[in-house]
Amino acid sequence: MELKKTSLAAPGSFILSTWNSSDNAYAFADGTSMAAPFVTGALALMKAEFPTWSYQDLITHLIKTTDPLPSLNGKIRGGRLNLARALRPTPLIPPPPLAVTPPPPLLQLDTGILSLRPPPSNIGM
Repeated sequence: MELKKTSLAAPGSFILSTWNSSDNAYAFADGTSMAAPFVTGALALMKAEFPTWSYQDLITHLIKTTDPLPSLNGKIRGGRLNLARALRPTPLIPPPPLAVTPPPPLLQLDTGILSLRPPPSNIGM
């Protein structure tokens, strides 16, 4: 059975967080318990920005907008969390390229004679 890889990397080392020794205690901690709130917060902000997207659309978009890092190759499927990119309204599936037909040239060389054609009447409208 193949093990699943982690989807993305988020800050999880040396994170200052509340601690359970008192009501006003703070401590530095490491691990997935420190990284999970970053990912959860990113998804909450994305849901506010893109309210019509399904949870699967949000997750897919979050993973696709990560920053690839060579140090993470082979360890995770995506890259490092990049919230700024995730909040951009880029489509999940890029649209097909536009088919643009260039206008005919204004200068035309016919049998060695240079002839200047007037521009089409719809230019400048």
